[in-house]
Formats: sequence, C-alpha cells, structure tokens
Amino acid sequence: MYGVDAAILMNQKVWQASGHTETFTDPLVECSNCHSHFRADKIDLAKCPSCGKGNIRAPLDFNLLFNTNVGQPG
Repeated sequence: MYGVDAAILMNQKVWQASGHTETFTDPLVECSNCHSHFRADKIDLAKCPSCGKGNIRAPLDFNLLFNTNVGQPG
C-alpha cells in the first residue's frame, strides 16, 4: 500500500479544467556563455549572475509540471 498526495497527483482532466496544463509556466533564460539557466523574472537580463557576461538568450516558457505514473505499468 502506498500513500498518494491527492493534492498533487490527480486525474489529468482536473489539471486541464483548472488551466494548469496550459498556463503553469515560468519564463526561463539561458546564458549562451556558461549555459546556466535562470528564471527571467528573477534576474537582471543585462548580465549573467554566474559568469557576469551579457549573453542572455530570449526567455522561453518552461513548463513546471512533470510527467509521472501512478500504479503498475500496463
């Protein structure tokens, strides 16, 4: 018997109805110099916090939801 956190693991239709599957994203940027990744809304886009260079690529939407399986594989 396994415990399941029902607030996290639900039927996919619940996530679709709540809008999470379409809008649950954060803007993610990558430094083309050191290849570090950052949330675009948390850093100064003029320079990379890791290497100090100004080679930040344009923000892309990063989906915060992840695939998981519950139960035995079919």
